[in-house]
Amino acid sequence: MKIDQEGDKIFREKIKPSAILNAKEAEDKTKPETKAEIVGNTIKLTAKDENSKVLKIEYSLDEGKTWNQYTKALDISQLGGFAIQYRSTDRAGNMEIIQEQTVSVDKDTLKSKLSDLKKIRF
Repeated sequence: MKIDQEGDKIFREKIKPSAILNAKEAEDKTKPETKAEIVGNTIKLTAKDENSKVLKIEYSLDEGKTWNQYTKALDISQLGGFAIQYRSTDRAGNMEIIQEQTVSVDKDTLKSKLSDLKKIRF
């Protein structure tokens, strides 16, 4: 796909679409759902979308100031607690409401747990 950003009919940039959808997928209005779970000393994020499928999962460790694309389980071996926000986007562009959970690591047992889920609306 070529982009004419200045409207002068000069196409300076080429980009690839993030997804090519069939007719059924293009009608998708359902947001994906993401789940967090602790596996050993890591947090694993998984998302599902029954219609157009998941395009990406993102997470933030700084209250949503920056978002990182999730590619593998996150190491939580540091002691203490922190909040993780996460969301998924499907191939049709539907973005999930931001989910937030607090991770706490017990310094005596080194066991980790997640708080109850909190949804953040903007």
